[in-house]
Amino acid sequence: MSPRSNIVLSLTAAAPLVYMYLLFISWLISNRVLSGGNYIEISVFITQLVRLVLVFAVRRLRTAPISQIFVIFGLEAFSFVAVTVLFAWSGSTYWNTVLITIFFAWPAGLLCVVPPYVIYRLTAGMWTDRRLVSVVPAAVVLFALLAFVTSTVSTRPAPQDLQGLSSILVSTLLQARAIVVTPQISLSGVPLYLSLAIYAATQGTGVSARWNSSLLLVVFVTLIAIALAVVVDNVPFYPPIVFGVPGGLLISAIWWLTRAR
Repeated sequence: MSPRSNIVLSLTAAAPLVYMYLLFISWLISNRVLSGGNYIEISVFITQLVRLVLVFAVRRLRTAPISQIFVIFGLEAFSFVAVTVLFAWSGSTYWNTVLITIFFAWPAGLLCVVPPYVIYRLTAGMWTDRRLVSVVPAAVVLFALLAFVTSTVSTRPAPQDLQGLSSILVSTLLQARAIVVTPQISLSGVPLYLSLAIYAATQGTGVSARWNSSLLLVVFVTLIAIALAVVVDNVPFYPPIVFGVPGGLLISAIWWLTRAR
C-alpha cells in the first residue's frame, strides 16, 4: 500500500473514534459534569489534562511504550499511599474523604483525557504499518469502550461530577445491562470496520493477499457490521456480544487470510 493510501486509511479509521469521543465530551460540557465537582475532582482532571499536553508536546513521550504512558497517567496511585498515611497519622476523616474522591474521580478523568492519545497511537500505527495484532484489536476495544460510554450516558440521568460518572459506568457494567446502540454508534461502526478490513487485507510485510481475497474480507466484515447495527435496533444485546462477535470474526478472517503470519 502506498504511503498516501495508508494516510487516508488511517484517518478514515480515526474519524469515527474522534466523532464518538467528541459526542461524549459535548455531553460532559452540556451537563456541566466537569465543572460540577469539588476542587479535588477538578484538580485530578486538570493534572491529567496537563499530562496529556505534555505527552503530546514531547516527542520522546509520544512514541514511548504504552506501559510508560500508563505510569504517567496513573500517578494518582502514589497519592493513595500518601493520603492513607496522613489519614492514619492524623485520624481526621477529611483525608478519608480525599482518598475516596480521588479513587472515584481518577477513572472518569482518565476516560475524559486519554482517548485522544490512544486514537493518535492507533492512527500512527496504521500509518507506519504496525503489526495487525497491536492495531486492529486496540481499535475494536476503543470503539467498544466509547460506544458503551456514549450509550450509558445517553440513557441514564446526568451526574453532577466525575465521581457520579464513575458510579454510573461501574453500576451499568456490573448490572450487565443491555447496551442501547444509537444511530451514531451504528454509523460510526461501519466506516471503522470497513477501514480496518481494508488495512488488514492490504498492509504488512510478508502478507500475500490477492485482491479477490481482500475484497471478500472487506465485504464480509462490512456486512457483519451493518447486519448487527440493524438487528440491535430491535433486540437488546449484552455489550461483549455486540462488539465481540464482529471483532472476533474480523480477527479470525485476518488470520485465515494471512495464514497466521
